[in-house]
Amino acid sequence: MGHPRPRPKAEASPFAAAVATLAPSPAQLEAIETVAALVVWVFRNPQELERAVTEHEHLLAANARLKADNARLMEHERALQAKVTEAIERARSVERTGVRVEL
Repeated sequence: MGHPRPRPKAEASPFAAAVATLAPSPAQLEAIETVAALVVWVFRNPQELERAVTEHEHLLAANARLKADNARLMEHERALQAKVTEAIERARSVERTGVRVEL
């Protein structure tokens, strides 16, 4: 006895298909709610928004200064490490001549 033929999938009506394309997903609804809450907050707190923008600009400037300091300090660290390596190599070269060197 053979397998029964699979039933054809019932096609959705054109109206149901159109509604499915229009219905927002839960993530889209959540994003809309977030944007709406933000817009309400901005209208209720314009001074707070201005303060936040100014603070953000100060934070960006501070971040740029820290990045520049970090680059400078890393260069300084590399220079110090090179001096340490050079001192160790000199000590090893002196020890090869038979003189004991303690660092």
